[in-house]
Amino acid sequence: MNISLGLEYRHGEWRLCVLEQGKPIEYRSFATGELLAEHISRLCACYPEPALALASQLETGLRPLATFDPGTQVSLSLCTAASAEEHDELQRFLVSLSVYNNHSYCLPSVRYLPSVPAFRKRYRSQMGGSDRLSLAATLLYRMRQREAVWPEMRFLLLDMSSIARHITVIYDGCIIDDCGEKPLTYFSPEQAESEELAMALEEDLRQDLAALIAIHHIEDIVLLDRGYIPAGSTATVPLVNEKMLARLGDLYQVYGFPREASEPEGFECALGAALLADGLDGQGLAAEVTEHLMSLAQAEPFEQDRDKGASGHL
Repeated sequence: MNISLGLEYRHGEWRLCVLEQGKPIEYRSFATGELLAEHISRLCACYPEPALALASQLETGLRPLATFDPGTQVSLSLCTAASAEEHDELQRFLVSLSVYNNHSYCLPSVRYLPSVPAFRKRYRSQMGGSDRLSLAATLLYRMRQREAVWPEMRFLLLDMSSIARHITVIYDGCIIDDCGEKPLTYFSPEQAESEELAMALEEDLRQDLAALIAIHHIEDIVLLDRGYIPAGSTATVPLVNEKMLARLGDLYQVYGFPREASEPEGFECALGAALLADGLDGQGLAAEVTEHLMSLAQAEPFEQDRDKGASGHL
């Protein structure tokens, strides 16, 4: 029986989601890419020819993982800052995956999606990686499960952690804009209860939201709050506290990111990558969402198309 593997690499963290007949059967995190690669090898011994998709912060088009073979010199470009160690670990991981079948892909970053207008790609110096695409896939899949139609899917997808903030614009179920990751260098868990820090976090966020809303005229927000762990605690606390959420609610319609009761926190992106792997290799709802998000996704460097004019939604 075939399975689909969704792999996520983000800020030095490795995650895996395994789908069997469209249903999650495994969620797991790994300390290193080598450990994840070893686990994938064991899975492939039990499930030959799995569909596999990698969501990361690589700046790339839709690309078979076989093209990262050791004999090919591949220059990696990341959408976010990364240390030399992280860069090398990702390089080794990609080479280790190159042995797998033709159903294995490196998913495209936002800049390579045809739904993002070409003129917008010109002035956005930074846009998100395929982790943004995968996160959107999970959200849109769940909305389609609830029989929402594409024209109803217009919102800002706000992803917040103690490390960084990311806002992706969804219009008619397609990604049309993304400002890239914004590091929250001023945030400190030790000072998280400070009123001054809370005000800084809120005003910084409201400025970015206001700018995107002025362009796109979308005032619905879907919030994925990854929270933070206070000093001396093991429990995760929301970054957007009740007071801030109430004030944002006075200005916008704010929805929480939908999560199934059986789904552990933090695997939204890995699940989306597994759904996209399933969609690239199959039929049904996952294939519908994949086609809608990635139809004609660029596989060649974006620079070759800079002068071909605008396309997609405004």
